[in-house]
Amino acid sequence: MRVHRNTLAGPGRRGTHGFTIMELMVVIAIIVLLIAIAVPAFSNLLNSSERNLAENQFKAAISAARDAAIQSDTGDAAAVFLYQMSGDGGRITIVPCIVAGQIEDEFNPTANPPVMGMRDVLVPIPQIEAMQLPRGWSVRGYAGPGTVYDNASQKELWYESFDTSGTAAAGVGGWIFPETNFYDTAVTDKGSTRQSFMIRFKAGTGELDSGASGTALFFDPVQDSQRAAPVVPGFRADRLALPGGTGVGAIPVLAPNAMTWVKRVLGERPEFSDLPPPAPPTNADKRRMLLGDKSIDTVMVRPVTELSLYMEQQMAASIGARGLNKSTGTLYQYEQSAGNLMKWPTIDLSLFGATTTRDQVDGWINQWIEGRYRSAGASATAAPVQSDARVFTVQRYLGQVQELVP
Repeated sequence: MRVHRNTLAGPGRRGTHGFTIMELMVVIAIIVLLIAIAVPAFSNLLNSSERNLAENQFKAAISAARDAAIQSDTGDAAAVFLYQMSGDGGRITIVPCIVAGQIEDEFNPTANPPVMGMRDVLVPIPQIEAMQLPRGWSVRGYAGPGTVYDNASQKELWYESFDTSGTAAAGVGGWIFPETNFYDTAVTDKGSTRQSFMIRFKAGTGELDSGASGTALFFDPVQDSQRAAPVVPGFRADRLALPGGTGVGAIPVLAPNAMTWVKRVLGERPEFSDLPPPAPPTNADKRRMLLGDKSIDTVMVRPVTELSLYMEQQMAASIGARGLNKSTGTLYQYEQSAGNLMKWPTIDLSLFGATTTRDQVDGWINQWIEGRYRSAGASATAAPVQSDARVFTVQRYLGQVQELVP
């Protein structure tokens, strides 16, 4: 008799079978649930890590500037805030710097005759590296009432007045962005579009210079292959090039650092007298071409005592923007005047509604940073939109960064 082999698994052997549709659905549901739990947690962890990194870099740069001031017996030190562009937006960079000397500059070139005055010139400290915040994080400084330019008082050309159509009005303070990457390299005398702010410390003591209100110039050479020819032959800021002698065709030399280059320009040197043309511009004019406010290689800065640290994307979304400008990674865009080729930052109004004005956006930014912004159409009693902006100040004597909690 033929014995048929049982297809069922015998002792010591396991039977095999596939998953049912119900089992697969249960497994998929569990995986989806785990992802739904894990992704927000991971995102929060990443955001928290970047927030801590941004705050640490922010505080470290200011601390480095104060330490430099304590060790300096020649000039004040400061932390200067820059927005440096790259191919896909830009980042905030904080540069510890020190005063290298003074220059006679035009405080108000629109006056007739121009109003002149002395400005400190600051340079990066060679031994200290600049600090860079994570991409997407920004810093704004608080410009107090009466510090920005307005047509009535004809003050120094540092930022624009806060206008009247928003919540900010002329004579009222507001939060300003480091406008340091808006310039035209083909025009050498349009550097006045570069402006920012700094935290300044007194030499020898490291005390916060909270009483300083005058502007200074920070030496930040523009690295651009399209920049115009040197305004003064033999001197080239982006290469730290200096004349090698006083004769025609002398081979230029390279300064070891920015401090040496700036001091050479500020000093009374014979090469200024020997350079053509023999008539005006004078030596003082040539120095202003190289290091004055109109030079594209300097940034006009003024001391502030309050700073705001925040995420640019979060601010944009909170005040109703559809995103950020793709070229700058901020709410700003480049704008160019056909008449004088001057480039300056303006709010990208295409990110907002058709009737939105720049003054309104400026007002919304101020309100959001201070935690009092309400969405359009919201009642006066409605709760303000939540803001992740953090406001800091610097203690006057200890120099420590302290958060201001509302």
